[in-house]
Amino acid sequence: MMSSSKATLTFNLLLRAAHIEPKQVYLVRHKVTRVPKSKHSSPYILWSSENTRSRFEVYQSLQGKGKSKRKDVFGKRSILASFVVTPWEETLFVGLYRKLEKEKLPADLRECPVSGERVSDRTHHYYRLQLDERMSELRGKVAVDWGKSFRGWVQRADKQDKRVLELRGEIIERPFPGFRKFEWKIGAIEDIPKEWKTQLTQHKGIYLQQCTKCGRLYVGKADGEEGFMGRFREYAKSTDGGNMGMKAHSHKDYTVRILEVFPIRHLDDISKIESEWKKTLGTCEWGLNRNP
Repeated sequence: MMSSSKATLTFNLLLRAAHIEPKQVYLVRHKVTRVPKSKHSSPYILWSSENTRSRFEVYQSLQGKGKSKRKDVFGKRSILASFVVTPWEETLFVGLYRKLEKEKLPADLRECPVSGERVSDRTHHYYRLQLDERMSELRGKVAVDWGKSFRGWVQRADKQDKRVLELRGEIIERPFPGFRKFEWKIGAIEDIPKEWKTQLTQHKGIYLQQCTKCGRLYVGKADGEEGFMGRFREYAKSTDGGNMGMKAHSHKDYTVRILEVFPIRHLDDISKIESEWKKTLGTCEWGLNRNP
């Protein structure tokens, strides 16, 4: 990995190095602000796999009209510099796209690839975009400082030059941090890297969920065929995993950690150890567990 030098490197310098005038460019930052349906994913995850990148591009082409029924979300500029927000809150450059024209939605496009919301010509614009091969060697390798204006997801490059935080020699995926250091939001569990999913699928044990609003705790066990990952997916789908204490809780956003990993030969003890963790952490008296 290569870090930027002490001299300030900006995204507009990269544009000009590719003979692209910033006045032609919109900077577009894609980030999920609401938890998507379980069968869908984030813009970052869709872009990061060759198998789903076309779905990312469909997502980018779709723009809600909103109450104002605005005519042109992307304005009159001809080039979009596209960025996605990673699970680690990096703003990562993923390519240039030429904006060709606005047209009717494809006949087979019925829902947003990220949110799962129904789409139609009445509710959404559809822009025909074409991948621009310029700066292709930098896709997935440039992280920028988007600044404080996070709501401004479409910005003019010449007015909002972004400082390059990192220029990488290759696209990287963060290694699994280990079970003791693993921490993630349940609603975004599908956004974890592929290797992490493999580790969580292959292991079973005791986990801890914590409400991000009030801090109340819930202890549970993952002993199904798909291990931790299978159990976490159940929570992402229903928010409460069928547990009465969590079902009655008004807030539905949880962070999950792993307390203990079990060898297969000791799975008979998992319910006993789960109860011991509940007692230790007081999750029946003060948390969201209902059964000791």
